[in-house]
Amino acid sequence: MMQTLPTLWTRRAGFLLLGFLACATGCADLQSVEASRALDEATASGQTLVVVGTDPAAMSTDIYLVRALGIGAATAPSIAQADSFGIEAITQSDPDSIDPLLGSDTERLFSEAVPFPIPDHAGNRLAFVVSTPAQDDESPTARPAVLTLSPRTTVQGPEVAGLFGARFTWLGEYLLLQFTDPDTQLGRLQVTSPELLDDATTWTDLGPEDSSLDVQFHGLVAESNAVLALATNPTTGWSTVYRLDPETGEQTPLTEQVETTVAHAVLSPNGQVLAVTTQQLQPETRDIQLVDVLTGKVQSITDQLNSDCYWPAFASTDATDPITRLAFVCQYPDSGRPDIVLWSGVLDEMDLATDSAPEPEILTAAPQPAVFDGTMDELVVRSPPQWDPRGERIVFGASTEEQAYNGDGMTLFALPLNGTAYPIYSSDDTSVDWAHFSRSSDAGNLLVWERSETGLEDTNSSPGDYNQPIRVVSTESNTPQISYVELGVDLRIGYPLFLGQNSLFYP
Repeated sequence: MMQTLPTLWTRRAGFLLLGFLACATGCADLQSVEASRALDEATASGQTLVVVGTDPAAMSTDIYLVRALGIGAATAPSIAQADSFGIEAITQSDPDSIDPLLGSDTERLFSEAVPFPIPDHAGNRLAFVVSTPAQDDESPTARPAVLTLSPRTTVQGPEVAGLFGARFTWLGEYLLLQFTDPDTQLGRLQVTSPELLDDATTWTDLGPEDSSLDVQFHGLVAESNAVLALATNPTTGWSTVYRLDPETGEQTPLTEQVETTVAHAVLSPNGQVLAVTTQQLQPETRDIQLVDVLTGKVQSITDQLNSDCYWPAFASTDATDPITRLAFVCQYPDSGRPDIVLWSGVLDEMDLATDSAPEPEILTAAPQPAVFDGTMDELVVRSPPQWDPRGERIVFGASTEEQAYNGDGMTLFALPLNGTAYPIYSSDDTSVDWAHFSRSSDAGNLLVWERSETGLEDTNSSPGDYNQPIRVVSTESNTPQISYVELGVDLRIGYPLFLGQNSLFYP
């Protein structure tokens, strides 16, 4: 079903703003800039976010775009540099609206498993599902949808049982559909063209043909339409990472030579090496192993640490930089102390089957003056390491053991490769691990969702009372600056995302 959505208008700080035209994060296309200037010559339109907002009066949840606006700006401003913000609802789930997205009172936007839209890499389309909760003994159902921003249209698929998520491949030529089989409760994947979403006969299975396996999406392969999937045998617990190609139907197992249980895997930006977290039963620890995607050869890089190592994260590197950098967390079994560890090497010159891998470096082994009591002792690392866009700093969340035990807030730290960690953001809530970067910008600006705030109160009327949930944190200084995305509207705000190239969904 093809549906055209009308452009909405909002008033913000005295400016009448034209509805948004599509633009990937960090840019402003000529049409958007000219449209803004047609209304006010001094206003430029820039970086864009996509957020989930709930109207507290109508109790309707919709997808909104939030764009940075600069007064007198010569170029499109970033979110951190904005003078004000424009906001536009791009779906209409309110049943009283002219053309509502939801077809009945029982439907709702998103599923419990994926309660947000997922942009494509270019930032011009959003994928999501419209779900119907389970009734009595029946299984929950959902229908997938793709919303294109320019021109503004939606394509919706039929309602099917077990569907809970939809996302694009890196190149955006295919849409991946995620299911839980109503009969077996096992995961499975299907794929289709976004343009043919409304024709279920075009949906095809993607993944191993063994119906006894639980198949879960596990990541995108950069610069391709291929995806990673983790296929687990529920009986044995044994898992295999697959590279699945929707263009050819090829299913390539990548961890056949890994001789233990695979718990997690992440692919290097060039797609040549897989970093795998493996589970050891005796002793009960995890290790990081590197897998050559082409040959399947495997080498452990954490054997000498005698620690529980997990959460590997590759740094995005310049094409001319031959060094591969991998950060992860290692926790000592006896003391429980966690550390941030760095492995780096020139993989093109290594044979993982025969060459000795470089030893990893414990970045937080030295005293950390700005980390609570000046040491990592008795701390808990509570969010996976994340690299800034330039690969110069690692961001991680940590708290004391008491805070972790009580579910209290945690602090985000930035760790330079040649320095010590410093705090960049502290939260009373525990969910700041949603924080992420824009890959289209070199600026080390971290987008943070403060879940303890709702966004209902207009901070324009209360200067200094910063209670908006969307915040931008600078990571490049040990005296970080926090910017508040003041929307000036009464909405419950959740799941803010950089529109396109965000580090949550794209390596």
